[in-house]
Amino acid sequence: MSRHCGGPPHVDAANLGPLLAGLHATALKTPEHIALYAGGRAIGYRKLWSRIERVAAHLALDWHVGKGDRVATLCLNHDLQLALLFACARIGAVFVPLNYRL
Repeated sequence: MSRHCGGPPHVDAANLGPLLAGLHATALKTPEHIALYAGGRAIGYRKLWSRIERVAAHLALDWHVGKGDRVATLCLNHDLQLALLFACARIGAVFVPLNYRL
């Protein structure tokens, strides 16, 4: 991570590479283990990885998002934001979460 103008750390695909690889390895090794709890439900590693793959494919194929492109979201906290974060890393895009209270 790097800092820009004293602001928050910048997160890009290169920073998430090892974490993304670890997540994929865990999804293959223990797919039914719980990756996260959201909205009162448990989401396993297989399901999370599947979401990441689907979102990455949708961004790349339908929206033509590629390396270096920015993907902004303006919404309440949601488990799909995590999938979007990793999907962006998967295709080399930059995830830009915006504060909905702006």
